Amino acid sequence: MERNRRRDKGFTLLELIIVVTIFCVMSAIAQPAFSRYRDDVHLKAIAWDIVGMVKDAKLLGVGEQSYAICFDPEQQTVSLVSGRGGDGTWNTGDEPVVRSFRLAERGGLEFWKYPTKPAKKGLATPDDGIAAPNPSNNSFICNDNLTGNGGTVYIKSPSGGAVAVKVNSEDFGCEAWKWKGGTWVTLLSQ
Repeated sequence: MERNRRRDKGFTLLELIIVVTIFCVMSAIAQPAFSRYRDDVHLKAIAWDIVGMVKDAKLLGVGEQSYAICFDPEQQTVSLVSGRGGDGTWNTGDEPVVRSFRLAERGGLEFWKYPTKPAKKGLATPDDGIAAPNPSNNSFICNDNLTGNGGTVYIKSPSGGAVAVKVNSEDFGCEAWKWKGGTWVTLLSQ
């Protein structure tokens, strides 16, 4: 009788194998959903960061100097810069940087170089992910009178999600959209 009590206190090897198998199957099912969710969060955060840079360019540029949001597809960076720098040209690396970030450090995001999904009506589909009036400098420039050049930037995630941020030239306002399974959904409109 004493032996039977001791045997009832533990788990059998078969019970442990079943529990571990169930855990592994549940993890395998949950991992892709978690990855998509994580990528979605990173995309929204990037869109909000770029929109924040647009707002900062407008606030800082009132009556002072021009500011720009510069995109570097080779380095995969987005920067808010003040002034053109020593050479008088935007996005050459000599401008004073207000703040900057690398897309790869934000969940492996990158500029959407060749959009295969249809662009939203009125948005350009650039070869390098950035549609700026002057493709050689890939910058959205806010002049001191709060006008400037606009454009659209596309950013994609490893799981295939994407966002587009469009800056207009009339008042340097912006709009952001997220690609949602066959259509663009508005994230922000200002």
